[in-house]
Amino acid sequence: MKIVASKQNSRISALSSLEILTIFLLTTLPFHGKSQQINNYEKNILLQLKQFWSHPPLLKQWSSAKSSDHCTWPEIACMENSVTGLNISNRDVTGKIPPFICGLKNLIFLDFSYNYIPGTFPTGLYECSNLRYLDLSQNYFVGVIPRDVDKLFHLNFLNLEANNFTGDVPAAIGLLSELVTLKLSANLFNGSFPPEIGKLTNLEVLDFSYASEFPPWTLPTSLFTKLTKLKNLFMMGSNLIGEIPDSTGNLTALEWLDFSSNKLSGKIPDSVFLLKNLTVVYLYTNKLSGSIPLSIKSLNMEQLDLSANDLTGTIPDDIGKLTKLSLLSLFYNNISGEIPVSIARLPLLTDIKLFNNSLSGELPQDFGRFSMLEKFQVSINKFVGNLPDNLCYNGVLRDLSVFENNLTGEIPKSLGNCTSLEVFLASSNYFSGEISDGLWTSLNLAKLKEYLPGRI
Repeated sequence: MKIVASKQNSRISALSSLEILTIFLLTTLPFHGKSQQINNYEKNILLQLKQFWSHPPLLKQWSSAKSSDHCTWPEIACMENSVTGLNISNRDVTGKIPPFICGLKNLIFLDFSYNYIPGTFPTGLYECSNLRYLDLSQNYFVGVIPRDVDKLFHLNFLNLEANNFTGDVPAAIGLLSELVTLKLSANLFNGSFPPEIGKLTNLEVLDFSYASEFPPWTLPTSLFTKLTKLKNLFMMGSNLIGEIPDSTGNLTALEWLDFSSNKLSGKIPDSVFLLKNLTVVYLYTNKLSGSIPLSIKSLNMEQLDLSANDLTGTIPDDIGKLTKLSLLSLFYNNISGEIPVSIARLPLLTDIKLFNNSLSGELPQDFGRFSMLEKFQVSINKFVGNLPDNLCYNGVLRDLSVFENNLTGEIPKSLGNCTSLEVFLASSNYFSGEISDGLWTSLNLAKLKEYLPGRI
């Protein structure tokens, strides 16, 4: 498995993490001398590593010349002239990771992401006793993660995503008590997920997304009892079943929750929307039922996507209090009632996707007036009345889809001046009058579908 993600973002993240670790560890690690002898020893290890990998062209600056200081090589980080970090990300390395790399006694940072490294998990790294940061993502590792992986007991950061690891996620990961970030997504795990991960009280990021080979499993309740520092929880497409535990509300630091593209059922726990730090909630493409919790205290919410479920009830008024909300996506449900007027006045709302529901009443006329509205998709509902005049008030509306409703009146003439509009779908309504000439001549409009008694 080789998933190509954003290399630039990955490298920026790695380098910033290296800088943070360097500052933090500068006064905390016992360093092994600064003599010229040790300096030469470390340089020789690096040159040996280059030779072991058959001299990758992207490591061409690694030179044996006496004038070449290895601490100035782009991939090397040093403290007090001793190697503390190797950033070998995206260097076309095709060989394995040799154990002798741990001869660099002060090594705290290793990033081998975005290469072509084969083989099983490199247990030789257990000898890197000061290692804090290990990124092996986007390679060709196979086999199981060793049951004694806790020998890397000082790790703060472990990224194994986008490889071909199989079997269980070992319980030993739960013994890495200093772990802050754990990324295991996009592998071929086909065993079990250990509740012991719930013991990682320092954990801030947990990513177990895209586990397509994983057997159906339920979220262990214990996972949410002690992870009070967890900020990001990603489990998209990991074959989850059962209900979202009410104990999710214990994750008081949680900012990003992604349980999308699973088979979760039951109601959305009220406790989820009582989490005050939440900024993103993705629960789309599940089998969730019942109504959306009425009380929403997550006032920092920026994106809320509950689409493609079996939700009923109405749109809570409290959504209109989410002044930072940019995306509201509730399509493909069976939600009824009217759109709260306050939602149309949210200052940062750019995308609203409510199509394929049973919504009724009039569309609030303030949509587009108070925010940079780009997508307004409310097709296949039971809306009546006029289309709002202000949808393109700020000149950035790109997608307007209102077909299969009971809308009446004229198409707003303001849309004739909406040069940003790319898609306008309004068929199967009861509009009257003429379509503004500007709509027909818009250079950006790629798709216009409208049936009116006037100009067609």
